[in-house]
Amino acid sequence: MNAQQYEESFLLAKKLITQDPPDFAQAIPLLCEAAEAGHIEAAFQLAGCLFENHENEQDLAIAVEYLKQAARAGHPYARYNLLQLQENNGAEVETLISAYQELAEEGLVPAQLRLMRLYADSGNEQQAIKWALKAAEQQNPQAQYFLAQHYQYSSTPDLEYSHKLYQQSAAQGFIAAHWQLGLQYKLGQGVAQNPEKAIEHLRIAANYDIVPAQTSLAELLVASNPAEALEWFEKAAAQGDSNAHVALAEIYLLGKNTERNPQKAYQHAKSAADQNDPEGLRLLGDIHRYGLGRSVDADTARQYYQRAADLGNLVAYQKLLSD
Repeated sequence: MNAQQYEESFLLAKKLITQDPPDFAQAIPLLCEAAEAGHIEAAFQLAGCLFENHENEQDLAIAVEYLKQAARAGHPYARYNLLQLQENNGAEVETLISAYQELAEEGLVPAQLRLMRLYADSGNEQQAIKWALKAAEQQNPQAQYFLAQHYQYSSTPDLEYSHKLYQQSAAQGFIAAHWQLGLQYKLGQGVAQNPEKAIEHLRIAANYDIVPAQTSLAELLVASNPAEALEWFEKAAAQGDSNAHVALAEIYLLGKNTERNPQKAYQHAKSAADQNDPEGLRLLGDIHRYGLGRSVDADTARQYYQRAADLGNLVAYQKLLSD
């Protein structure tokens, strides 16, 4: 076979592995022929097929060899994947930073993101921002989100720029950015308050099971759609969100837009209190102080109020003083 034929074999193989479902059985022999003839992309794709569809340890070893073949020829993603393999096999990441940096300097976004995370985790904010900016220049949504967080929470915040970066990230489908946009529209951070837009963005994040977004969405829906709000609070509480537990405890305690249920109120307050949520502790104090579905127990109430007050709950502190 000549070079043109190997290229045709590679293109056919690529079509086979990208179809739905992929046909690895037909693709792998074609990729083998092209890779053995020196086709670098074929070697890289073959390694990926063997990693994805291996039957034994020998297949994995062969995959690594093809990955090394592509890396030796300069294939950037092959070089990056080898570094990832080394990390997964226990290599000290400090020994790999220079190799990641070489790839990052060449413009490889995954390497830039890896450095961003490495430096962020080690507390080197300056280097983390440097690589985030490099990746964001290539419109990477993770880097945009990282920078948005930085500009939102830095010692000299720029909330408007943070909002712009969240918008860019969300436009590319990065779901967490929708959560943050929802909060910004809800609270008026870097943008005018807009409950409708807040609901729009929070609903996207909530549907993707971002739990705090479910609670925030429910808080906005309480007035206009209490039944839907209750559903979102229940979903968030089922996944352990203490704020949702507190909201449900108050709803069932007072019968807000639903039937009063002191037992459910106690269960939700207890779940929040078990997480040292000050509002949950304060509510348990109220339940025991006033006998809301339980017998009056002033001593237990004081204990919960004290724990809540120690965590900064002003209402609990005031009730301790009144006692």
